[in-house]
Amino acid sequence: MFRNILCVLLFFMAIPAFAGFDEGLTAYNKNDYLSALQEFKPLAEQGSADAQNALGVMYEKGFGVEKNDGQAIRWYRQAAEQGNENAQFNLGVLFDNRQDYTEAVRWYRKAAEQGNKSGQARLGSLYVLGQGVAADKVQAIQWFRKAAEQGQAGAQYFLGFAYSGGYGLSKDEVQAVYWYRKAVEQGHADAQFNLGVMYASGLGVTKDLEKAMQLYALSAKQGNEPAKNNLADLQKKLLCSHKASTLLFGEALNCTDKTAMRLAGKQAGATATREDNGYWYDLYDSSALLDGTSELAIAYIGEKFAKAYYKFDAMVDAHKVVEVRNMVVSKYGKPATSEGNPSLGPVSYTWKLKDGIRLVVKRDWPDTTVYLEYIHLANYAAMEAEQERQKRVEEEGKRSKQSKAF
Repeated sequence: MFRNILCVLLFFMAIPAFAGFDEGLTAYNKNDYLSALQEFKPLAEQGSADAQNALGVMYEKGFGVEKNDGQAIRWYRQAAEQGNENAQFNLGVLFDNRQDYTEAVRWYRKAAEQGNKSGQARLGSLYVLGQGVAADKVQAIQWFRKAAEQGQAGAQYFLGFAYSGGYGLSKDEVQAVYWYRKAVEQGHADAQFNLGVMYASGLGVTKDLEKAMQLYALSAKQGNEPAKNNLADLQKKLLCSHKASTLLFGEALNCTDKTAMRLAGKQAGATATREDNGYWYDLYDSSALLDGTSELAIAYIGEKFAKAYYKFDAMVDAHKVVEVRNMVVSKYGKPATSEGNPSLGPVSYTWKLKDGIRLVVKRDWPDTTVYLEYIHLANYAAMEAEQERQKRVEEEGKRSKQSKAF
């Protein structure tokens, strides 16, 4: 789902400012580095902090001169010691890249305290990672927020991540959407992906699979691999959903999976009493979902939906099965088959829906408990086959153990 926080670091790149020496700047922007060098170097030697920073950039990148980090540090430092925030930030980046995090923190902080948004974001990232400083979520959030409020896309993405996951902040999906959207407006690929996840899941925003698909496509176009995977999966799901007719919590049972169903159920008000991949069925208190029910159970084969059932505690009410049948009739029409006497003994009603899902209302006897079942025939058959296989393996293991005991 959501991308690792280290992805944030990719977006905190230096953007040098060359105010005050237009001719050099014009030449630099035209990639005429020799002419730019002729303008910048005399100014730098005369003590111009902006020119010193510009000269540092040229030595760091190898523009018009041989690449030389030592010379880059020399010129950045001269400008930084004069209070040039861009040079302070650029010097921090050089030390960061050399893994000299103590020096990186020193210079990022100087830039950040002057309001440099990239310095604020980089300083926040080092507080997250505990590099050059003790890890500190509060400090990290403080610096990321300062940068985000100035429009730094990576910091906006990180705040979205922090709110969505509860990192250093109270979990707030609405705020997560707000900050992801800010970063998306600047074309941030990971924010596009994560906002897509929010739309696909209905977290902090109205569920909108078409919008999720658009965001995944934007992120995928920038090379985001999880976005490519989610886009392909969502396209298949949408195609399937258009053909499906049986829904539970808004999820098409022919197309849904474990992750989507677990989330949709909770959003609808189900309280999980057991969600454990070690069991076939997830169990929920359904009393707040469907009147008269006490339990909802949902089974999967792997990640695919196989079967769900609601349990109606009839309390020796022999006519409860008729009430439940009539409730289903009001939505799906008359059942395809009926078996048994509603007044006495076991009884069942089956709906064969056009998308292949089977609905069954049944009552055992003498227990008058009533069940409303949703069955994906192929997946449930696969689940039963796997249960049989596991049972045989277990029995063979027991026999083998017994045979060794005598």
